[in-house]
Amino acid sequence: MSSSWWSAARTDWISVIVITILFGIVELATTPRHRFQTCIFNGTNCAPTDVGWDVTQGNPWAKHETVPVSLLLAIAYVGPAVVAVVVQLVYRRLEPGWAWKHDAHHFALALLAATSVTLLCTSVAKRYVGFYRPSYYSLVSEVGLSDKREHEGRQSYPSGHASLSFSSMLTVSLYCFGKTQAIAVGPGRLIAVLGCLSFVALAGFVACSRLVDYRHHPADINAGAGMGSAFALVFYHMYFPPVWQPYSHAPRGSVAASRRLLGPGDMTLPVSDVHDYSEE
Repeated sequence: MSSSWWSAARTDWISVIVITILFGIVELATTPRHRFQTCIFNGTNCAPTDVGWDVTQGNPWAKHETVPVSLLLAIAYVGPAVVAVVVQLVYRRLEPGWAWKHDAHHFALALLAATSVTLLCTSVAKRYVGFYRPSYYSLVSEVGLSDKREHEGRQSYPSGHASLSFSSMLTVSLYCFGKTQAIAVGPGRLIAVLGCLSFVALAGFVACSRLVDYRHHPADINAGAGMGSAFALVFYHMYFPPVWQPYSHAPRGSVAASRRLLGPGDMTLPVSDVHDYSEE
C-alpha cells in the first residue's frame, strides 16, 4: 500500500496544529487595542449629548444573534463533513477503485488549513486594530468599561463570522465544482453551477446577518469575506487541481479517475503528480 500522499502532508498537518494552538493563545492571552474616544473616556454612560459621540456606534446590542457561534461552527465544519461523506459515497459507486481516503484526506486538510489560518489572522487583526462595534455604546452602558465583556465590543474589524464562513464555504464550493466538473464541462451544467454556488450564498447570508445584528460595519464584513476567500483559494489549490481542468475531480497526487475523460495517452500532469490508485 502506497501512502506517499499521506507522508507528503505530515508537515502540513503539523503546521495546521501549530496554527490552531497559536490561534488559541491569541484568543485567550491577548486583549484588543484601546482606541481613544472622548465619549468613552469621559464616562461609562455614553449618550448623544456627550462630546465625541459617534453615531455609527450607538446601535442596540442584540442579545440573540441570527447566527450564533455554535451555528457558525456547525456551518463551517459539520456541513463540509456531510458534503465530503456524500461525495465519497457517490464516487465510490461511479468510479471503481476510487481512493476515497486520499480524496477525503486532501479535502479535510484543505479545509482545516484555510480555516485555521483564517481564524489566526482574523484574531490577530481584531486585537491589533481594536475597532469599535456598531453597538459598542449599548454594550458599555449595559456591562460597564471594567467588565471583560467590554473587550468583545472592540473586535469589530474584521468580521470573524464572515472570514470563517467564506473560508469554509468557498472551499466546499470549489470542491463541489471539481467533483461535478460543472465548469470543466461547461454548457449544460448551469444547475450544477448554481448548486455549487449555494455554499457561497450561505456564507453571504452569515456575513449579512452581522450587519442586521449590528455586530459589524460593512467594511468589517468585506474585509473578513475577502480574507476568508483568499485563503480558501490558496489552500484548495494546494491539494486539488483548478476547477476548470478536465481532471479537477481527482485530488493532487492522482489522475487515475481522469483517465476516463482524457484517455490513456492524454496525461497532461507531470509524472511526479501522478499516483496509481491500484496501489491502495
